[in-house]
Amino acid sequence: MRHLLLLAWLLPLPSLAAPPANEHYVGTAYAPHGGAERYREEHWVIRDGGQQTRLVLYRCPDGAAFARKWVRGAVDDPAPDFALFDQRDGYREGVSTRPDGRHVYVQARAGATMQSQILAPAADPVIDAGFDAWLRAHWDPPATPLQFLLPSRLDWVPLQVQARDAPESGERSFRLRLDAWYGFAAPPLRVTYDSGTRRLRRFEGVSNLRDANGGTQTVRIEFPPDAVLAPPSRQDQDAAAATPLTGRCN
Repeated sequence: MRHLLLLAWLLPLPSLAAPPANEHYVGTAYAPHGGAERYREEHWVIRDGGQQTRLVLYRCPDGAAFARKWVRGAVDDPAPDFALFDQRDGYREGVSTRPDGRHVYVQARAGATMQSQILAPAADPVIDAGFDAWLRAHWDPPATPLQFLLPSRLDWVPLQVQARDAPESGERSFRLRLDAWYGFAAPPLRVTYDSGTRRLRRFEGVSNLRDANGGTQTVRIEFPPDAVLAPPSRQDQDAAAATPLTGRCN
């Protein structure tokens, strides 16, 4: 079920301390059992005048890009606009700001009807990579749930966040679970950070990207320190944006 796919908004979480002006880093997704590589994520983050633009390329194990996501908004905006496109099946989802309001949309596959509606207001809203800004402001999460947008439902869902420290490993983990009657059907997600640097180390849970057969997939995403690359320029981001997308991973 698409409402289980909550990964995309978690993956773009770099350091929760003061970030550098621009960032370029890679995360690798593995099968939870056996460790086979499923895909990689490469992020280019450009900050300018209080605004932030993030480009994410999702790559096959051989390096070919198959999906692209843009995230645009203020630097610490927990509810930015975004647009995700997967070339393999034509899946699209996102949020766009228009003259008549903010619109949420989703297209299940190429040729399918695009569903869209004006986004309803919500208390404590979080959209996609905006979870980074929300978590930075709530390192000790409140007991009340946040409202996270699921484009596949064209609606908000309540998400409960709980923190747990592991002093022996120097890590802090955040457990995320749907706070709703159907939450029993959605397995919890876990993100783990270095307690000192507040940099993401790993994610464990259901991916927002479907597998090669169009089904859900559970992954473990690792963000090792050596996958943090030199800060990019706007030209670097533009060059990455021109990367062609493949319709199939070998």
